Amino acid sequence: KNSTALNFLSPAPPLFTEPNQTLAMAGFQEGSRYNPSGAGMDCIVMRYLGAAGYIEKCLVPELAKTYPDARLVSTRPRPEFVKASPHSDYIQTTGDGADCEVDLTVDGVKVWGYAYVVTTRVSVPGAISLWTATVGSFCAPPEELDQARDIFWLLRDTFAVNPAWAAEEARQVAIRSKIIAATHEEITRTINETYETRGRAMDDISRKWSNAMLGK
Repeated sequence: KNSTALNFLSPAPPLFTEPNQTLAMAGFQEGSRYNPSGAGMDCIVMRYLGAAGYIEKCLVPELAKTYPDARLVSTRPRPEFVKASPHSDYIQTTGDGADCEVDLTVDGVKVWGYAYVVTTRVSVPGAISLWTATVGSFCAPPEELDQARDIFWLLRDTFAVNPAWAAEEARQVAIRSKIIAATHEEITRTINETYETRGRAMDDISRKWSNAMLGK
């Protein structure tokens, strides 16, 4: 039924990159699109919101674009959603969990919806921090809500990760992180060289102006 749906997005696009001084100096303010690798989807420059913040600032507003009467009814922290994350000196990973209840109208039918969100923040020390959200959701008319919830969790528990895919994905994450770190360093170097060149030019202009005023 159009009024009953179950969705899983892992991760839910887009990817976010946290604001920092280098991005700001390069003109990438919060809300800007930024593509550090030049390929794939753009990143959105946005501070880390956590799971509840993502629901309020991103998920519900995006839902309202399709269903204008979508309304956030409640949000709860769900720390148990977050499993222990691997830690290394090069990449640091943290997470946050929350769920929410919304009401909205789908094809003329009033439905209730629930979403479960996990946000994951990946930080490369001294470089850049990225974060994403994983979202599972379901909606149904009130009389079908309990059944939809049971089916949602039944489906959720049937997911299995292919070990070969997981190993390759971990390798690709490391590659992307190094690309992002290298890009950050390149932007920093370019900005510093630009300021140094501008400083030398301003010094030369001041010297020539002073000489002209002194008749030298």
